[in-house]
Amino acid sequence: MNRWQLLYRALCLSLVVLLLAACHGAQHDAEPPGEPLRVLFIGSSYTFYNDLPEMFAELMRSGGYEAKVDMFPVVGWTLSDHATSARTLGRMETQDWDYVILQEQSVIPSIQDERDQRMYPAVHALDEKIRQTGADTVLFMTWGRRDGLPTKGYPDFESMQAQLYAGYMGIADELDAIVAPVGIA
Repeated sequence: MNRWQLLYRALCLSLVVLLLAACHGAQHDAEPPGEPLRVLFIGSSYTFYNDLPEMFAELMRSGGYEAKVDMFPVVGWTLSDHATSARTLGRMETQDWDYVILQEQSVIPSIQDERDQRMYPAVHALDEKIRQTGADTVLFMTWGRRDGLPTKGYPDFESMQAQLYAGYMGIADELDAIVAPVGIA
């Protein structure tokens, strides 16, 4: 990975840290000062590679916040896979999480039929479980491919990113969920 890719990822993670820290302060004022932010990451390769949760925790610490993180990523899995996995659902119950971050497979949110038939029902099911545990859902908006997805009609990054945005914001608005706009950053 070159230094520009590292810088890009650091900026994206910084945005997530700032958003969660701000939301945490606004929504959880009754917690004692210094209480660590408890965040569970559920996703696939974008979550797993480079240990995104630990990078997040390091950025939180560098900003003066403590964070307890865990992850349950399975490379190649979709949120539909996670929504029906006893292991994923069990991981949600292992802690009193403040936030559960959901990262969908990289292409599904950009394709209308895929998100309607697979992503949205899975996010509904996971969000219901997350809310039952007392946590808040955060949708990790991914980024488009540099050359778009020409086979689906997106010839460049911008057109694919616009569809990713539409996909994540559509379900976030419906569920009143938080969106970490990493793909836009």
